[in-house]
Amino acid sequence: MNNKKFKNYELIASIFDQIQDSSKYKSYNVFIRRIWKNLEFYPKTLLDLGCGSGSGFMPFLNDIEISGIDNSDIMLKLAKKRLKKSNKKATLFKQSFLDYKLKEGFDSVICVNFTANHILTKSDFLKFLNSTYKSLNENGVFVFDIKPKKDFIRIFSKRSKFQKLKGLEYKWEVDSDKEILNLFHITLYIKQNNQVLTEQYLDKVYSLKEIKEFISKTKFKLLGVYDNYTFNKPTVNSKLWTFVLRK
Repeated sequence: MNNKKFKNYELIASIFDQIQDSSKYKSYNVFIRRIWKNLEFYPKTLLDLGCGSGSGFMPFLNDIEISGIDNSDIMLKLAKKRLKKSNKKATLFKQSFLDYKLKEGFDSVICVNFTANHILTKSDFLKFLNSTYKSLNENGVFVFDIKPKKDFIRIFSKRSKFQKLKGLEYKWEVDSDKEILNLFHITLYIKQNNQVLTEQYLDKVYSLKEIKEFISKTKFKLLGVYDNYTFNKPTVNSKLWTFVLRK
């Protein structure tokens, strides 16, 4: 069986929407709108950081002007295809969400589906927060999430055996780098047409204390930390920690 390697999210893009649980994006939407309502805050513009195929911003398109940032050409292509299919419009930019610069400001910014786990260093995390602060209009609200270490290991270990999906098989393998604490090497394998296709990613997990310390070094006000887009308190068993910040 032949092997072929991919990079820059080319491989995962081919199955991204099939392996995603679309219902979670609805829960993101409901939670974020409740946050806005509780703050008596009604944004007219929203920026989605690391927007990928557009799944995260789609539920907001009916009543908010949407923009999205992603550094992957193929993911942005998927987002454009999704927009065209739904007859919706959004403005998309190819930039890194770590240190981006846009001319216009936004009322609210989101970064969902543990996209922030792609940030590998403290200095980059501060760039991410400071760039977002600058991009927000006054009193703007920023919502982002982080996947805790315990759930990170759980979710990928569950997918360590090949699973069938519409004519192909796929699995994930995760190795923790003990030399660099909490850094995870992730490999996606796909069997298709007598080939094994692979693509590698690098993610990092952080503690609640670390994220709060990063936020404290910015001008943001931390409004709350929650358990997986609910209003429950975060725990080590949370699937996601959701942070709500305000400018």
